[in-house]
Amino acid sequence: MNFSCLEFQVCGGGVQLAAWHIPSGSMINVMGAPTESAGNAPLFMDVKMAEGQILAGGFGSNKLQRFDYTHQHISTIELPKSIGVNCILTLKRPLEPTPLSLISGESRFIHVLTDFGFISSSIDLSCK
Repeated sequence: MNFSCLEFQVCGGGVQLAAWHIPSGSMINVMGAPTESAGNAPLFMDVKMAEGQILAGGFGSNKLQRFDYTHQHISTIELPKSIGVNCILTLKRPLEPTPLSLISGESRFIHVLTDFGFISSSIDLSCK
């Protein structure tokens, strides 16, 4: 599938993520992610599409879900010291092959991912 971020969008509106084809206005797939416990899925608040990956996180979960562009779940990344994800910012780095992602949520920490597979560091924003 030739997947372009200009033609497709991933969004929630509830506990289920779905991929939509923008020109036709059609939902093409519901994306499943593991739930924390039976019937207890997070309310997805932010989704980013970059470099062939989809990152999704939300309220009520300290886990970031990672998908590929075929909507297959790749992994779950646990965000220590957080109880939710409110914002995912992904930036291309000119001299690096993978993007840099900053994840913030309902805590005093910003988590830094230097690739999509793991947290490389956390920044504590508390005043001491």
